[in-house]
Amino acid sequence: MSSQSSIEHWFYDPNDTTGGISFFSGRHGWACDNILSHELILPSGEIITTSENDHPDLYKALKGAGSSNFGIVTSFILETLPLPNKDGLWNEMRSYSWDKVPALQSARAKWMTEGIEQDFDFGGYDVFLYAGIYDMKMVVTQHIHTNHFSKSEYPEIFKQYRGIETLPEADVRRIQPMSNITLEVAASSPHGQRNTYATFTFKQSEPLEEKLIAILEEGIEKVKGVSGIVAPMIMQPLAKNTLKLMKKHGGNILGLREEDGPLAIYIISFSWTDPADDELLFKVTRDIVERSEEAAKEAGLWHPFKYVNYAEDWQADGIYPGYGEENFKWLQELQRKYDPEQTFTKGGLCGGYFRLNEKNGMEGRVRDEL
Repeated sequence: MSSQSSIEHWFYDPNDTTGGISFFSGRHGWACDNILSHELILPSGEIITTSENDHPDLYKALKGAGSSNFGIVTSFILETLPLPNKDGLWNEMRSYSWDKVPALQSARAKWMTEGIEQDFDFGGYDVFLYAGIYDMKMVVTQHIHTNHFSKSEYPEIFKQYRGIETLPEADVRRIQPMSNITLEVAASSPHGQRNTYATFTFKQSEPLEEKLIAILEEGIEKVKGVSGIVAPMIMQPLAKNTLKLMKKHGGNILGLREEDGPLAIYIISFSWTDPADDELLFKVTRDIVERSEEAAKEAGLWHPFKYVNYAEDWQADGIYPGYGEENFKWLQELQRKYDPEQTFTKGGLCGGYFRLNEKNGMEGRVRDEL
C-alpha cells in the first residue's frame, strides 16, 4: 500500500476497500473517500488503474461495491492525514452496569446529535451487551478524539459521560497510537469464535433506542445459556459532515446524502463457541434485527442504507438496492460491461460474498443445484 505522505499514525483498515467506517469519520469522511486510486485486475486479465481521471466509473463503483464485483484490487493509494499529537489519540474505554442505561442513552444522544455537528475530531461507539462469562448485561463505551492532549480531561463532546459511575476499575483513559487501540478492539473478538453480524441504519432517537434495547434484552433471554456467548448491540454515528465529505475525490456510490444525517449504524455482533448452537443464534439474531428494523420503520426513522461489511447473508437483497434505485441499476450495468463472461457474479467462478448480478440462468435455482 502506498500513501501521499509519511506519518507515524493513521487510521484506516487496509483490508477494507468497500466503504469502511474509520473511527474519525467526522473530519475526513469514510475510509473509502480517502482512496486516491486502485490497481485492479479485470475479469479479462487486464490490469488497470482507477482514479478520478482514469476509469472514473470503476473508481466510484469500487467505493461501496468493491467486494470483488468488478475484479480483484491488488493495491491502492490512500490519502493519509497527520495527527496533531505525535503521541497518538485520546482514547477512553469505560464499562457500566445495566442500571446506567437511561443515563447513558441521554449522554449518547447528546454526542450523536449536537456534538458530532460541532466537533469533527471524534470517533467511537457505544455497546449494549450481555457477557455470558459474567452472566451480566453491561454497557461499554469506546470514545476517541484526534485533537485532545490531556488524558485526564474529557473533550467537550464526551464530558456528559464523566459523571456516570462505571464498574470498578473500568474507567481507562489514555493517549496512544491507533495501532494500540486497534489491537485492544481486536482482542474483544478472539479467533476461533462462532459469530454473526447484521445491520441497518436509522436516525437517532432516544424513544427508538429504548425499543431497540428492549428487543435486545428479549433476545438475550433466549441465548443466555449458550456456551461462550457474547451478545452486543453496537451503534456508530454518521454525522452530516461525514456524509458531506462523501462527495470528495469524485464521490462514492453509497447513496448517502448530507441531508439524511445525522444517522446511526446499528450492528448486532453475537459470538459463541459451540457449532451446535449455530441454528439458535442465527434464528435469534435475525429476529432481533428484523424486529428492530421494523421498529425504526414504524417510527419513521429507518434509512435503507446497510453497511456491507456488517451485513449478514440473509440481508443480501437489501444491500445494493439500499444505495438507491438509480445507483443500484447503474452498478449492475457497469458490472455486466466489465464482466461480460459473468465471472464475478452469483453462480460465476468468483461468486461468494455479496454480488450485484446473478449469472444468467441462475434465477430460481437453489444453491445445492449448482
